[in-house]
Amino acid sequence: MAKVKVPVLIIHGMDDPMFVPACGEDTAQAISGAELMLLEGMGHEMPPQLYETIVDAIERTAQRYK
Repeated sequence: MAKVKVPVLIIHGMDDPMFVPACGEDTAQAISGAELMLLEGMGHEMPPQLYETIVDAIERTAQRYK
């Protein structure tokens, strides 16, 4: 089985009409050490009002890589 060796951030919208939040939870549980970010007000696409929140989370995740 392959192993992911970098920090992982799963970003999932709470209002996603295509994939329920449980899908994001399952993905995060399948990857050891993954962080799950469930976002209120986000569907299947990223709304501009959440860009800063998402970019900050991606930056934090990237900083975890050593």
